[in-house]
Amino acid sequence: MGRKVQLQGGGRAVKSYIHIQDVSDATLRIARNGTNGGIYHISPEGDGISIYSLVASIAAKIGKKADDCIEEVDDRRGQDAAYIIDSSKVRNELGWTTQIDLDKGLDKVIAWIEENYEAFSPLGAAPPPFPKHCASSECYPPSSVYSFPVGQGTGENPPYNYVRKL
Repeated sequence: MGRKVQLQGGGRAVKSYIHIQDVSDATLRIARNGTNGGIYHISPEGDGISIYSLVASIAAKIGKKADDCIEEVDDRRGQDAAYIIDSSKVRNELGWTTQIDLDKGLDKVIAWIEENYEAFSPLGAAPPPFPKHCASSECYPPSSVYSFPVGQGTGENPPYNYVRKL
């Protein structure tokens, strides 16, 4: 579409991504077998992935060079270097593990978009432009959870299966 993804601070920030099916499975285990009043963190194993690496992986999967798809912009004021949490409690107490890794989840996202793009692009029109970059917190939603559509849904009610979380 000719537009580049703006990566604040060059995309050095590290985030954890987890498939919503894994979140659902962990939540159900916690509800059924967790300690009443207990606190459980749900996250994938590992040290996360930089935003740059994530975008580069997506670019490679769709046959693009990362540098052709990325525009580096100034870092957002207050940007944390990483969002990684420890989910060992739910793993050890309840025997939970993730089933869908990031690579497989990205493949599902790409397949879903390819299958459903026209439903989101009336009469073949281009999708709306991305919001312009700004350094104010007003430019970002207050929630720490973001979803990306993937899976088996229809254009009317797409499932949201990849979630960035703290």
